[in-house]
Amino acid sequence: MAVSSTHERRYERAAQKKGWRTFLRPGWVFGVLAIIAFSYFSFTFLAPWQLSRDGAIVERNDQIEAAFEVEPVPAEEVFDAQGSIEPEEEWARVILEGHYLPEDEVLMRNRPVDSSPAFHALTPFQLNSGEVILVNRGFQTPFEGGVPPMDTPPTGEQSILGHARFAEQTPMSPPIEDQGYRQVYGINTEQSAEVTGTDLAQDYVQLAEGQAG
Repeated sequence: MAVSSTHERRYERAAQKKGWRTFLRPGWVFGVLAIIAFSYFSFTFLAPWQLSRDGAIVERNDQIEAAFEVEPVPAEEVFDAQGSIEPEEEWARVILEGHYLPEDEVLMRNRPVDSSPAFHALTPFQLNSGEVILVNRGFQTPFEGGVPPMDTPPTGEQSILGHARFAEQTPMSPPIEDQGYRQVYGINTEQSAEVTGTDLAQDYVQLAEGQAG
């Protein structure tokens, strides 16, 4: 019996040592280190980023809601001499009086709407005061995998309502010309100005729903 007990104890110690050797193999060590590193990264970087992102969405929604509580004002009261707006004025409702410049229109391609790809019509609008502001008139979904027939802007004198928006960063992809349309990958007014040769305001206007455009 004593021999059997001693043998069992030796077997248990050997099994324990084998278990530790298995745990300390490089694969296990790297796996544990990877889990620790990911946990640290998640709590240190991803969590604050998500909170910041959620905070930005809440702030944007608050600005949009506040914009509807204030009467629209002429665009000249929101856009400064360089055509820029202040941070607190983004989403403000503005009135533009003048006419579209359809010959200087460009399309923004591959900007999803409700998770579906879409082409957006970016058309300069010249105010009666002389300034030219880029207007995102709206979007159309692709037709047979290509550019859809885009609605042309109305001609003649117009009075339209929209939201003042900040211009986006310059897209990484350069402008292209395809199927008879000049196309860009973002709403960067400086780039659109270079493509069309039109002197545009720094920021732009998102046309409100139901407006002429």
